[in-house]
Amino acid sequence: MSTMAFSACFAVWVIFSIIGIPIKALLDLSDTQFGLLIATPILSGALLRLPVGILTDRYGGRKVFAILLLSIIVPLYLVGSATQYWQFLVLGLFVGVSGSSFAVGVTYTAKWFPPARRGLAMGIFGAGNAGAALTNFAAPALLLAWGWQAVPKVYALVIVVVVIVFWLFTYEDPNHRRVSKVSFKDQLVLLRDPRIWKYCQYYSLVFGGFVGLSLWITKYYVNEYQLDLTTAALLASIFVLPSGIVRALGGWLSDRYGAYIVTWGVMWVSWVCLFMLAYPQTVMNIKVISGEDWNFDVGLNIWVFTALLFVLGISWGLGKASVFKGLADEYPNDLGLASGIVGLAGGVGGFLLPIMFGALIDITRVNSSVFMLLYGATSVSLILVYFTFGKEHQTEAIQHAKDKIEDEAVLHSMDDIVADQREAIKESMARSLRTCAQQLSPVMKDQVALEAKLESLTWTLEHYKSIYVMNAKGIQISTNLTPEGRDDDQLGRNRSQRPYMKNMFTGQDFKLSDSYISKNKRRPSLTAIHAVRGNVDELVGFVGVDYDLRSLPRKGASFSGSDEKQQLEGDLSIRAGLLLQQRSQSRLDDKIDDVLTLMEVLMLEHGIFHGKIHFSSNRATVWHLEEPCNYHILTVDDLVNPAICLAYPSQPYNRRAIVPKQEIKKVFDEFKRLRFTDDTIYLRAGSLNICNGMVGLNFSCDSTHYMQYDEFLEKDHKFWLGD
Repeated sequence: MSTMAFSACFAVWVIFSIIGIPIKALLDLSDTQFGLLIATPILSGALLRLPVGILTDRYGGRKVFAILLLSIIVPLYLVGSATQYWQFLVLGLFVGVSGSSFAVGVTYTAKWFPPARRGLAMGIFGAGNAGAALTNFAAPALLLAWGWQAVPKVYALVIVVVVIVFWLFTYEDPNHRRVSKVSFKDQLVLLRDPRIWKYCQYYSLVFGGFVGLSLWITKYYVNEYQLDLTTAALLASIFVLPSGIVRALGGWLSDRYGAYIVTWGVMWVSWVCLFMLAYPQTVMNIKVISGEDWNFDVGLNIWVFTALLFVLGISWGLGKASVFKGLADEYPNDLGLASGIVGLAGGVGGFLLPIMFGALIDITRVNSSVFMLLYGATSVSLILVYFTFGKEHQTEAIQHAKDKIEDEAVLHSMDDIVADQREAIKESMARSLRTCAQQLSPVMKDQVALEAKLESLTWTLEHYKSIYVMNAKGIQISTNLTPEGRDDDQLGRNRSQRPYMKNMFTGQDFKLSDSYISKNKRRPSLTAIHAVRGNVDELVGFVGVDYDLRSLPRKGASFSGSDEKQQLEGDLSIRAGLLLQQRSQSRLDDKIDDVLTLMEVLMLEHGIFHGKIHFSSNRATVWHLEEPCNYHILTVDDLVNPAICLAYPSQPYNRRAIVPKQEIKKVFDEFKRLRFTDDTIYLRAGSLNICNGMVGLNFSCDSTHYMQYDEFLEKDHKFWLGD
């Protein structure tokens, strides 16, 4: 429903790109005046995105979206009755309210989905950009049938239907609202966050360029290739429609590969396409020594031009999704406000570009100057992105590589890993809480101001579960503020005796607690505490933040275990009766050659990277590369049936395997020897992992061994069974 409503709004938002052409002829407008006419709705839509985003956070997307749809019906209908240029401009401002629908819908949609699926969800919603293509299809047909005056009136009736359907088939979750006492001024503190401006930079190109070109491209086809309005609008939709549809794909790619990588690729594709599109139709004359001069017409024919435009549209469609995926990840609690700011930047770009297009053509009289402008803007953006974010990305990657090398060289035990993780997150938490403490100090005695300031600071924190403030005695004087809202139950709680408050009353400024299981939620947790000090450095309170260990990002190395040989002693009661037991011939023993052959084939050619053969219980467990978190149980009947290979797709030997292909058979042959050499001490189960090279052995004496495959192959009969 959100996508449908957004598509309708977007179709209305760009309506002047079609009806503006006959209006230009009717009023005898210049190209600059035409640019202002088609850009006016873009201006109001852009400016309203910020306040509309804030309203959505406070009151919910369903109500705000419905009111927005209702507000554009009357001015849209009146456009069909306007006769003066100023009337079109004024009504265009009111019609442009439809453009702010994106800030409503993206917030309303995103909050229904977890972060891992949010990029795809917002991409599907953003596919409503294809509403511009609907205008390219429908508006020319309506114009030819009943005149341009009928187009806005029909659109107004369509919006009436859309708002009714939207209200009947959508829902509201009160938990999605951000109940806030924070002032508008306090919320705009987000503008001081430098991260928000990089998204403004990206979006002003991929969205602003898309909107500006969508408004202009029909006229471009008419002027450059002398097409009629219907054909020009149809070809323009080849740019507009895919750009909207692939936005969902852009969201999926951003979920999978990261928003930054997708956006960076989009910039380069745009740069190449615009370089070729910017080349004007040129007549080249080459002087020759004798005979007639050589004359060439250099330029893009309509099909090459349209193909490049198609690629550019797809690129920008992917970019629009990747920008908002990154935005949703960085600002999950202020997405309405953040999307409003970034949407404003994109909308302003969409407003300015048509005016600049018209002015350039009036000055240069060259149609392709519109692409020259976009090419220049893309070139500048690439340079700025590289030096502001590309370098940062490279620095982080280099530092990550250095950290990894250092970690692998130093860290060996689980304790080392845990200590390293604590140090990494401790520094980040201390820095964030220091900022919070400084901001909270002036308002510690004003409950209302304290609550408002605390909420305005949440954007400086990442991955927190709750934040609260205590007075100098450790008594909580604020509510618990969580990403989901407020929890008033903790107000007045005495936290002074909690373990994380130890030493905080004796001059210590920051402390990160030991890990613990929370009493209420029973979740693994950490608490960070920072002292709040007054003007003369006296202690006036504390700010505390609780974290869920499961949601904290991992930094540095992961625990990978030891690859050294290990022998684990089993149950002594089993060892005591060792000489009384004897191996029983199993069904798998009878078919052991077939079983081992098929296991080898599965590892070599069918993606199995880890397998354990349970000789005594007639089965095997295997792990496949495509499902590393799941294991499959194969019975002896499966293991002797060559058709088992059909169950796993054929694929090359795992490139990450450290076990050479020819060594797999040797390992399995050794399993067979250890199974049959002695009837008292024999192999009950053996496993091989070709990626880490580990061999696991379970013997009848309840002894278990783990070692590298090459060490295993070096052992002889005496090592396992003695003389």
